[in-house]
Amino acid sequence: MSSLSVALSLGGQTEADPHQELMQLCKRTDAVVNECNKAKEKLEQMRRRTSGFVHAEDLDASRDGQAAIIAGMEEELADVMQQIRESFIQRKNYEVIMKRLKDGERNYAKELAIIDSAAAAKGGDITQLKLMLKDAEHVRDVAAKELLKVQETSEREQRQQKMALQERRKKLESRREAVAAFEQRCVARLDALEIEKDAAQTRLDELAVVDPADVQSEHEQIMQYEEQFLQIKQVVGVIKVDEIIERFSQQEEAAATLDALIVETQTRIDQVKAARTEIKRAVEALRYSGDVQAEKSSEEFSLERRMSETERLSALRGERQRRTRLRRAKALLTEARVAIEHLGEVCTKSAALPDADEAGGTGGT
Repeated sequence: MSSLSVALSLGGQTEADPHQELMQLCKRTDAVVNECNKAKEKLEQMRRRTSGFVHAEDLDASRDGQAAIIAGMEEELADVMQQIRESFIQRKNYEVIMKRLKDGERNYAKELAIIDSAAAAKGGDITQLKLMLKDAEHVRDVAAKELLKVQETSEREQRQQKMALQERRKKLESRREAVAAFEQRCVARLDALEIEKDAAQTRLDELAVVDPADVQSEHEQIMQYEEQFLQIKQVVGVIKVDEIIERFSQQEEAAATLDALIVETQTRIDQVKAARTEIKRAVEALRYSGDVQAEKSSEEFSLERRMSETERLSALRGERQRRTRLRRAKALLTEARVAIEHLGEVCTKSAALPDADEAGGTGGT
């Protein structure tokens, strides 16, 4: 009992070495088994000695103190065997852990060397990518400055063209008003001349006796009217009255044509403005494409750390493609600038159309 108690007390302590503890537990188990066997032999001898004079009811194990001790020792033996199995399982787990640690120690140096070489290669790639990103940002800034200059120039020219167009419209309106007033005055003069001629003819018919003084005054008045009508003919450029009226009608048609040309010119200007707005949007999208390429480069660089050597080669090919895209973007910005300049020239020519129409109308008049 004392050796079994010592074994149980020692078994409850923390194991320093699983193998040594297992050996101690085995020794303790053997001692307990030997003591149990000796107790069994002693009990058997006692049974043989008392078999002749001991009643059957006296052989009950519950009444024998040695049997109770043996049962307790068997329970302790079962507990010790359970502890032995647990210790054996822990030992196997420790051995597996030690084996994995040793394998990891052997492979760690190789993996570390591979990681160092990959990190060195990535450092060179980082430097190249930074230089490429710097070049791309410089190209983007230059393109943005050029685009800003083009926009400012275009807006300034557009304002100037609007002011010139407004001035020309004002001049055209003033000329149209002057022509309308001149037509009204001419028509009024013609009507007045017709009325005066009719009145003069009526007076001539009514007068039986003609006074030379009255005839002289009427003749002077008629001469004055003829001079005024001659001035109207010289201004209009025709001789007959019907031609004068027809010329006034032609001037009205010319004014209507000028109005139609103004509307058409304004429509063209609106179309050119719409096209210019679309080109501005395209140029704006191209201007920000440099930022998108930089973000993509940073994302691909974060993914490239986990790539192998073959994946790194594919990433370099992708980088060459990005360079090509940046060059194309630069070429597109240049083409956009040329297109904007061309649109500015078109706007200038469109704004100059009313002058040509006005000149044509004046020549016809």
